[in-house]
Amino acid sequence: MKKYLYIIVSCLIVFSCHSGKKRKKQYIEKNNKLMIKAECFYKNDSYEEALDLFNKIIDLDSTKGKVYYSRAYCWAEIDSLKKSNKDYLKSISLGLKVEESYFNLGCNQAILLDDSLAYVYFKKAFEINPLNKEAERQMKLLNSY
Repeated sequence: MKKYLYIIVSCLIVFSCHSGKKRKKQYIEKNNKLMIKAECFYKNDSYEEALDLFNKIIDLDSTKGKVYYSRAYCWAEIDSLKKSNKDYLKSISLGLKVEESYFNLGCNQAILLDDSLAYVYFKKAFEINPLNKEAERQMKLLNSY
């Protein structure tokens, strides 16, 4: 009797592992399809459509810095700068495009007329990459006020 119980339990474990792998594969495929579509909209300047898909991707997996960076750019393009800033900061925390995110945060803050915070972000971008002449130029420009 114990032998049959062991066999049944073993079969259930094997089946559940196989089922879990299948779900994970389906999840990855769905996420990849959404990302391809989102990037297509993004590259074609269809930011609202891209945002919708980036939101769905983040709902599935909130650890993808690339998605936050791309969504931040979309938010900025439709003048939602506070949402853009939040996503650039998340991209930075996930370690993706850190220099570019700081630079774009500086641009957003300059548009929002917060020159002191814009300077801080441009400075961080410049500290990461001293060859970033545009960040250096923006810092000098903000210092001239």
